Amino acid sequence: TRLLQSQVDTLYIYSYMDELTGLKNRRSYEETLSALRALPSLPPMTVAELDLNGLKAANDSIGHSAGDTLLKGAAGVMKEVFAPYGDIFRTGGDEFFVLLRDCEVPQSELEERLLNAAERWRGPDGERLSLSYGFASSGGDSIPIDELMSRADKAMYETKRRYYEQSGTERRKK
Repeated sequence: TRLLQSQVDTLYIYSYMDELTGLKNRRSYEETLSALRALPSLPPMTVAELDLNGLKAANDSIGHSAGDTLLKGAAGVMKEVFAPYGDIFRTGGDEFFVLLRDCEVPQSELEERLLNAAERWRGPDGERLSLSYGFASSGGDSIPIDELMSRADKAMYETKRRYYEQSGTERRKK
């Protein structure tokens, strides 16, 4: 029965974890959001939405193993910056969400740490990491989690728009 329990424990872990990145997966994210929606009021928290810039181009030009390297790199950077303060989820191909509860670090400092960690990261073949991100904080206000997520989403798409505008590349390069 010890072996069987070990197998059950392993299956449980993998049902809530993204195997490639070691982050929590979409199932874990959806269950966490459901629990937050059920609360009478949302505790103070900061939400971040992150997206990898240029993943499709890397997959198409260098190969999917390079894309996997970028995804793992992004996960490592997010763990370095956010893991002490909350939960990090990979919810789709190159989409990530972070839920930070009772984080004493100002948002501007988190952004700076994120940008510095991403700038320092290098893949084994010299790959570089570029992330678009958006933050939203509830502060002391009782904002529904879906509104907080929507604000973070809008902020992320604004940084993504600026990235592609400044880089002069097409967002969905073929």
